[in-house]
Amino acid sequence: MSCPDIKLQLLHKMSMGIKKEDRLFLLSQGICPVCQKRAVEPNRRMCLECLGHERDRYHRRKKEGSLKKKMARNNSRKMSEYYRRKEAGLCTRCGQRSAQHGRLCNRCYVKYRVKQVARQDDIQRSERPAYGRCYICGAEGLYEGHKVCRLCYEKRLETIPAMWANRDNSYFRSQNDLEYAIRNSEK
Repeated sequence: MSCPDIKLQLLHKMSMGIKKEDRLFLLSQGICPVCQKRAVEPNRRMCLECLGHERDRYHRRKKEGSLKKKMARNNSRKMSEYYRRKEAGLCTRCGQRSAQHGRLCNRCYVKYRVKQVARQDDIQRSERPAYGRCYICGAEGLYEGHKVCRLCYEKRLETIPAMWANRDNSYFRSQNDLEYAIRNSEK
């Protein structure tokens, strides 16, 4: 192989991104898998800088309208697949077995019911302190007469100076947007 061919292969591998195993290894070591330089934020999958870049990218794409177009394409594809499976008498979720419980096969119906029961058994956020759980994260054990755990309490204490520096609360709005986006991306 000539030297330019090796360079092309390396460029191709770099453009493909890192493998899942490598990404998981970096996360286990506490290193951001995106930039592979900085430490991962607590309870996150990226460093703070990469999280900011991802958030900016999301909002830029949302403003351009490319996210809506992509969602519309995916929804139309999914719906056409759903109706095709329904007409064929197959499970609308997996498409492999015949539908026996409405539009679902036995396996998909059991998975659906397990998720539904787990969701119903979960304590609502407003009721968490009454059960001795943190209002914010849901962890057990409240911190000395507060409605939050020790970690959430300390985290909120750290953000107070930023709140006073930014009286319009744009700091907290951006932090909440970021946390919301990260939680939904993990699900």
